[in-house]
Amino acid sequence: MARRKWHRYREMLDQFDMNYGDDESKLEGLQRLCADCGVKIGPSIKQCKRILKSANVNILDLIYAKQAGVLIQRHSSRGALMDYTRNGMIFPKKLAKENGFLTALLVEVF
Repeated sequence: MARRKWHRYREMLDQFDMNYGDDESKLEGLQRLCADCGVKIGPSIKQCKRILKSANVNILDLIYAKQAGVLIQRHSSRGALMDYTRNGMIFPKKLAKENGFLTALLVEVF
């Protein structure tokens, strides 16, 4: 069961890479991610990453919303996002760290 779930997360990461790229130094991918998260689009890599830190979006919701072609759910605060994420919407930290874009969206929930 755990192996199947891990494989599913890996597929999600591959899908994410197809949409945004897997090279965190690519400004265009970060700008697309900012747009999809509904936050200001920064003019530089550094600014995009800083802006994404305040996006308050759940990584799984982002991936599901992109697949479905709908707007991503944003949370009103970091605390609200943490509470929501603790209720089972957790993307594995290890996999998220494999993609430099996703690291900007990580929040400490435990």
